[in-house]
Amino acid sequence: MREFYRTVVLLCHQLEAEGKPDEAWEWYRASFRASRHVGAHGGIIERIIGAALFAVSAHNLEGWSMDPRLNADDLQESIEDLQSACELTEQASTTLQIEYLSFHQTLDNFMQGLSPNEEWIPVPPALMYFTGEPELSQRLSRICFHNQLMFCDEDRNKRPEKRPRYTAYDDPRGFNLGEYHWDAQEFESALDRSILAKLLLPATSQFLNATDREAIRYRCLLVALASQSYFRDHGEFPADANELVPEYLDEIPDDLYSPTPAPLQYRRNGDDAVVYSRFENEIDDGGTEVSYDDLRIGQDLLDFGFRIRNPFGKPLRAPKTKSN
Repeated sequence: MREFYRTVVLLCHQLEAEGKPDEAWEWYRASFRASRHVGAHGGIIERIIGAALFAVSAHNLEGWSMDPRLNADDLQESIEDLQSACELTEQASTTLQIEYLSFHQTLDNFMQGLSPNEEWIPVPPALMYFTGEPELSQRLSRICFHNQLMFCDEDRNKRPEKRPRYTAYDDPRGFNLGEYHWDAQEFESALDRSILAKLLLPATSQFLNATDREAIRYRCLLVALASQSYFRDHGEFPADANELVPEYLDEIPDDLYSPTPAPLQYRRNGDDAVVYSRFENEIDDGGTEVSYDDLRIGQDLLDFGFRIRNPFGKPLRAPKTKSN
């Protein structure tokens, strides 16, 4: 799929260079839909790959939307097609349920092959016995997945706070499951004693981080495309994002990373504009750096979004390369 996406991106750039942005959109639309299909029926790995492919398409669509040959109708059509494609996105809870079944299948396979002659076993069988494995990891996984499934389909800023050390949400309901009446401290203490769960369960937290980034990328992209459509009709970007409603967007999407419900940040800077989220530090840092392309190696991204550039402005220069 990654090779397919690289080929599609090259083809889209070729079509744009040949003055065929409408044909390029057909491939962009196919790539967005393909990214949804990749993660539709798989576990965490498949879903994260789908999110990564979505990011590739979104990054290149930013440049496509600047093509001056596109009119407002072209851009509105792209918004509608993008929304239709993203309706195919599987809920996080479905992916986690598949991952739960996979996790327990992994434990079952592990124990079926558990013998002193198996070189791939990371710990001695005797240690597994005395630590109560794999039963301990099975118990912990039930609590962990129950905790995640209770809140994962809610917007990020509507979920409870996470525990500082592990993947669980700090809410008593998330630790109360049938015969298990634990609290957060008991869960973390047991996870410290486990062997398998401690290695495998943190992936669920990374998965939700990836789906949150995907969701905010999608929301920012909608505003960027709508702003480009507005430009074609008015000769400038809107001074305020609310000017896009209701003709170009039904509403301005909320910022999932805002501590309290609030729309995405939008600013017009001269002939250009920027739309962005407060991102992981939940602070508005001014939107001066909203893309990983803006950063130096080792620098953290403070805000996240898209630069919305004047389609009739100066063409972008290729980045300079440093000579050794």
